[in-house]
Formats: sequence, structure tokens, C-alpha cells
Amino acid sequence: MPKKTGRCIQVPNIGESVQGNPIRAIIIGGSDGGPAVYNQCGIHAREWITHSTCMYMIVELLESPDPLIRRLVDEIRFVFVPNGNPDGYLWS
Repeated sequence: MPKKTGRCIQVPNIGESVQGNPIRAIIIGGSDGGPAVYNQCGIHAREWITHSTCMYMIVELLESPDPLIRRLVDEIRFVFVPNGNPDGYLWS
């Protein structure tokens, strides 16, 4: 379980894959209408390192004690899609 940081975290379902599997996003920090950074990982089924890279960035944004990272999370919305291809991931 992630540490409580006081940061806004959302995990919406943003759609379904061709085979009906949910595609979820993880939204951290920022505000509606403000600047945002979008990261989509796991697009190619057999490139598993991209999933891990996204998760690493999410953990760093949520748990880093670095004041610069804390400021970034306060001012910028980070949107991650850690598994953009759930069908391919399940089959690989």
C-alpha cells in the first residue's frame, strides 16, 4: 500500500480493450485545466519493462521526499496508463 502523501490519486477506467478488458489510468496531483504530463506504457505486449518503468515513476512521484518532486506533483497533473494493451499482456 502506498504511503499517504496527501496527493490526489485517481484510478479511473478509461475504456475497454478489443477483448473487453478494462484499461485504467492513474492520475496523480495537479488540478483540472492545469498543465499535465501523459505517460502510456505497455503498448507492445512483450515489452514488459515499460510496465515496470511506469510503476517506478508512479512510486517516485508518490513517495519521494525531494521538495522539487513534491512541488512538481502539486503543480502538474501526471496521468499514467500503465497497461495500454491489456489483451496482449494477458496473452504474453
